[in-house]
Amino acid sequence: MADKVKVGCKDLAFALITWDQLLPLVPEDDIAENEHQLNENGVEPDTYQDIIDRHINDLLNDIDKCDLNDAVEDMVEEIDPELP
Repeated sequence: MADKVKVGCKDLAFALITWDQLLPLVPEDDIAENEHQLNENGVEPDTYQDIIDRHINDLLNDIDKCDLNDAVEDMVEEIDPELP
């Protein structure tokens, strides 16, 4: 299994923006149930926050190297990796 995957800048930007905008809207009970399913299936770490915290700053640093249009770049810059 490969440890690296090549992803386009726009794909990464929209995935980060979507995650950042949608996660706060998900009911906590739904998140807890999904995390329980991760745990039951042996996924480590088994919480969304732990999964994202491990990589979010690296992804945001990688996206800085991309040539995005101004509107998308502004949206990426608003992402706060400290917020759930």
